[in-house]
Amino acid sequence: YTGGAHPNTIAYGMTIDTEKGQQVSISELVGESEDTAISDTERAANFLKEEISANPDTYFENAEASLDEAEPGMIGCYLGEDKVIVFAAPYAIASYAQGLMKFDAEI
Repeated sequence: YTGGAHPNTIAYGMTIDTEKGQQVSISELVGESEDTAISDTERAANFLKEEISANPDTYFENAEASLDEAEPGMIGCYLGEDKVIVFAAPYAIASYAQGLMKFDAEI
């Protein structure tokens, strides 16, 4: 027993190019140039910062700042059907009771 009330939950998302059978970034799939392409984690962080700014009472006080230091498995995104699914693991930006938070974002 390590004293914790809840387990450490992490989540990973990936987008697969079904024609090539390889994992790809959303930037690759939407054809962004190397100059404008960002990682999927950075894409998730940018979306979540906007969400937190729009609804600050829903999230931890320091949630926006913590996104810059998010460890692997705490935030991410993947391509859904005509949208990007952005997610945040419990404790990443809000309480454990919020659970795995998922949002639909425009491509």
